[in-house]
Amino acid sequence: MGFPYMDGLDLCRQLREISEVLIIILEDRDKRKDIIPGLEIGADDYMTKSFDQMELITHARSVLRRASVQATSSLQSFSQGRLVINFSVREVRLDGTSST
Repeated sequence: MGFPYMDGLDLCRQLREISEVLIIILEDRDKRKDIIPGLEIGADDYMTKSFDQMELITHARSVLRRASVQATSSLQSFSQGRLVINFSVREVRLDGTSST
């Protein structure tokens, strides 16, 4: 998983320690060796390229459907290095730039 400053599996592990937020790992390479560890550390789903927009939407709907209770957390945001995730407004920023 290609973060320049931390491994995506480590990010998933850290998020899972502090939150029940739903996590779908999107891998840009077919690193099949990472699928099982990704799911074991807490990802709710794992997709590798290439996938189209409708496939991603279908996976997201499936994860939401399987979630028996909506994830709740008193944690408002998560910050690690240059990455900031604001759960309350559902925003991800890298170096201050929003992903939306």
